[in-house]
Amino acid sequence: MSPDGAASEVGAELPVSIVKTSGVVKRFFVAIGLVILAALWLALGLLMFALVVVIGALVGIGFLLWWAWAVLVNAYFGLRHRKYPVSFRFPRSPAWARLVLNDAVNSSVGTTLAAAARGSILFLGPLIFTLRLFLGWRSWRLRRSRTSVVDLPLRGSTLFRATLRALIDVGSHWHFFADGYEETTSRYDGWLASSFAEIGAFLAWWPQTARAVEDYTVEGEAPFPVTPDAATDTRMRLQPSPDPRGFPGLASAVIRRRRITSLRDLYQSAREIDDMCDPNLDDSPDCAVVRVVHTTNRAWGDLWMVQVSSTQSWHPRAGKAPNDLTADLLAVSGRESSLLRGTLAAIAEAKIPADAPVLMSGFSLGGLVAAQIATGRYPIPGVFSTLRIEHLITAGSPIARFPVAEGIRVLSLEHRIDPVHRLDGRPRATDTESVVPWVTVSAGPPLPPDYTLGHTHQAPSYAETGQTFAVELTDPIAQDYWNGNREVMGACEYFSGRQVLTDFAIVRKGVSVPRPAVPVYVQRAEEGQTRGRLRAFLRRLHGVIAADVYLSRSGFPTTRSWSVDLLVVDLDEALSPARRRFTYVGLLAVAKSGGAIAISIRIMARDQQNGYVAASLQRTVDGALREDIDVEGDLRVEPLEPLGALVETPVVQVVGARTTFVYAGDPFAGSGRDASAL
Repeated sequence: MSPDGAASEVGAELPVSIVKTSGVVKRFFVAIGLVILAALWLALGLLMFALVVVIGALVGIGFLLWWAWAVLVNAYFGLRHRKYPVSFRFPRSPAWARLVLNDAVNSSVGTTLAAAARGSILFLGPLIFTLRLFLGWRSWRLRRSRTSVVDLPLRGSTLFRATLRALIDVGSHWHFFADGYEETTSRYDGWLASSFAEIGAFLAWWPQTARAVEDYTVEGEAPFPVTPDAATDTRMRLQPSPDPRGFPGLASAVIRRRRITSLRDLYQSAREIDDMCDPNLDDSPDCAVVRVVHTTNRAWGDLWMVQVSSTQSWHPRAGKAPNDLTADLLAVSGRESSLLRGTLAAIAEAKIPADAPVLMSGFSLGGLVAAQIATGRYPIPGVFSTLRIEHLITAGSPIARFPVAEGIRVLSLEHRIDPVHRLDGRPRATDTESVVPWVTVSAGPPLPPDYTLGHTHQAPSYAETGQTFAVELTDPIAQDYWNGNREVMGACEYFSGRQVLTDFAIVRKGVSVPRPAVPVYVQRAEEGQTRGRLRAFLRRLHGVIAADVYLSRSGFPTTRSWSVDLLVVDLDEALSPARRRFTYVGLLAVAKSGGAIAISIRIMARDQQNGYVAASLQRTVDGALREDIDVEGDLRVEPLEPLGALVETPVVQVVGARTTFVYAGDPFAGSGRDASAL
């Protein structure tokens, strides 16, 4: 009883008891549990490994069977309707059989990759999402509100981009495809001057005319042997080296085209800004270049073009230059990259008015970034919300999945055997979900008989396709797109009028490592002429102020296009047949091992209002050599004169400022070097 007389009730619960086992017994049962758990995990791991191996083997076998079937179909059926580079015949010789097989294999790569891109979403998508959840569930949880899986309905494009984003997140755990850096955007010339003191001094000297060329020379250098001039049978005059320290990049830093007057010029310009991404010519891209063109058109007023550079590094780790493989994956997946933000900053610095019509363009990765901006989802920092984009022109870019904003007219240049524009799983840009006016040009590039994939995806090839499109307009839709009408301005208006070209350099902050063009180089001993020796001799030729020899990679990482840039006093002397032939011979010696797509020369004169010449040499479909020469100014161009036996007179074609020579024979026979490297 309680003190106040109230009754109290005691609960019926038993007191808690704790059983403590001895140390030996506890360790015994723990050990038994660990053994059983380890066995279960091992069995489960072996089962999962076996499933992965079996599924991987089946997918691999299926991929090989698909590819073999595609090769057979192209070899025995598709070539009957293909106009390039060979028509279907029974392989009567090993050489002809090799050409047919080469065409069938290269033609099958694009369709196979498109099928693999679509199939990988179904087969590898769940695995990638599982790895993403397992490796980074915390970061995924923080970012899940920004993923397209949550924000958007699960359509085909959404699932494709979501899988790519998961792949990027998985790779970021090993520091692959990580682009979490800020970027800086500045005028290209100013960036060069601040990054390279020698180039900065040369840029300050070049525009001045009061200082003679001899003031920039030194005496006492021994000459190199040189081939004689076929016309006079005399050796070329040499001068002291105008670049005593031998610093590379001086000629390439100065030479720029001043006008873009056609689609061909647009994609020749694409190659030019790709080459400008490597200012010190060490084959490691150090920046990305965005070119802004201000055109004053009489009929339409101020027009603007924005051109973005393409992929220059295929290394999986992000480097100093933002136009790399990381930017490719981010662009296709719909994420922002340093290249995208830098392009927007360049547009802001160029001070494009909010109401001015804009044409966005790019090759490969450049087309992807241009299409991202054309969606209208990315505001211009510090200026206005969005651009007034009226045209989007891309070449070799997988943009079919991009929701281009309404009212923008799109032109997609695609080569039928280029696999790159199929990497988004869509065979053609016309298979897009967009409702905007969309013109797709599906063409066969100019291919030599034994072409490689490098010929199918390169800016100069798309330049020829663009020229063919603009000249041979027969389709009414294409004519309306290019020429426009009373209500809509055609794309051709952006290429006519007075133009001012401004280039911007974009660099990632906090990254000092320039990534190479490819992760692994296969080195071997180089025989014969080296590019260093060739450059040293070119600087000794009379009238040459500076020279650069470099490897252009505007396209696939395996693309080999050797180039020479020359700054000269007189264009007529530099453009003479003997001088051109010697330069070509030197480039053929550098490309001795073969497999080069083309060799090119760019020349700019200091005392002729910066006159500009661009020449290129490559194989044609029938095996002949084709030389294209573009001249800004009134100069007479003569064909190459052979040093050896007489060959057929070259075929001459003149279209505007471009002169084309087609040589049936080899004009370099007898000079110790032939054109077998092409």
